[in-house]
Parts: sequence; structure tokens; C-alpha cells
Amino acid sequence: MRLFPAVILYIQIWGNRLKVVNVQSLQQFDEVALIGVKHAKKGLQLDSIGYQAQKSIKADVEVSNPFDHPRSLLNNFYLSAMLIQQAMKQVYKTGRFKPLPQIIMHPMEKLEGGLTGIEERAFQELAFQVGGRDVVVYSGAELDVVNDAEKCHQLLKEQKIVLRKSFL
Repeated sequence: MRLFPAVILYIQIWGNRLKVVNVQSLQQFDEVALIGVKHAKKGLQLDSIGYQAQKSIKADVEVSNPFDHPRSLLNNFYLSAMLIQQAMKQVYKTGRFKPLPQIIMHPMEKLEGGLTGIEERAFQELAFQVGGRDVVVYSGAELDVVNDAEKCHQLLKEQKIVLRKSFL
């Protein structure tokens, strides 16, 4: 038994929307997929996300959708990671003794023909980049985390077995 139980975050991505749900607490972030950034000497600096970024009219803030692309659901990896990290902070407060979350990454559109291996790997890397400990890229029907949280646990268990086998 673990001293600190793992938290599962269910992340759904559409071309214009991002939804992050903490499966245990059912807290959620569900807003437009926008991020506002400023160009600073040390690189990009976060200004706002979601509806707050949509309302931003500051001259020095560049607002963009990192998922918006005609062929793929992932356009800008770096800005996507920044956006998801900030959304995660609203549903799961990290701390000194809190474990890294397990993440189920669920692309919701632009799945004609299924995900390519490259797309699946990009979503895995994105989930690891934002702090995921165990990651599953899922492309089935939408999960009902309110009434069937056990399915989330099962998906993560099955994925660990697949990952172990692939590295043997």
C-alpha cells in the first residue's frame, strides 16, 4: 500500500477546448484552449489561460491556441505544456509530499484513421512534460469519471503491463 495514494488526472483535448478532471476530487478545469504569453528576456512568460486569455487585450500579450492545426490536434508542444500545467494546478495542488499524478490523455477529435505512432508518442511526452508519473494515451469513448472511476484505474494498470512488455 502506498503512503500517498496516486491522483489520476483525466485530460481531454479538443481543437478549441481543454478539460482537466481530478478523478478523486472531481474538481475540473473546462475552458477554451487559449494561452496568453509575453515575450521576456528569459523566453516566454505566462500571462493568462482559458477565458481570461480570451478576454486579454494587452498589447504585449500574444494569445494563441496551441492545439489549433488543420491536420493535427497538437500544434505547439511548448505552449500546450504550459497551458495544461496551469490547468492542472487548478484541479490538483502539488506539494512537498504529494505524488506526481497519473495522467490519462484523451485526444477528442482529429482521430480519423486513429492516432499515428508519432501522435501517440507526442501526447505521451506532453503528459510526462507536465509532470505525469504514469501516462495513458486513450482514444476510445469519453470516460465517465463521476460514475466509473474504476475504469480509469483499470486503464492505467493495463498500460503499465504493456509498457513493461515493450521494454523487455
